[in-house]
Amino acid sequence: DVKWILEEPPSTEFSCYGKIRYRHEGALCKVIVQKGEIFCEFLKPQMAITPGQALVLYEDDRLLGGGWIEEVID
Repeated sequence: DVKWILEEPPSTEFSCYGKIRYRHEGALCKVIVQKGEIFCEFLKPQMAITPGQALVLYEDDRLLGGGWIEEVID
């Protein structure tokens, strides 16, 4: 379940920065929006991503939205 901050949520595919921890600087990722869910692929491997963590999406300093990680695929 994704919560968008944007007035008009994205409807397809886009790139942004994803943060998975409070102190995580964020990493470039590709996001695919499909039926109210998102699939996020980081361009560089990230350590210790775990279901139940939050994923927060940013465009530079602008918050786009976020949700809870349900599944991690290696």
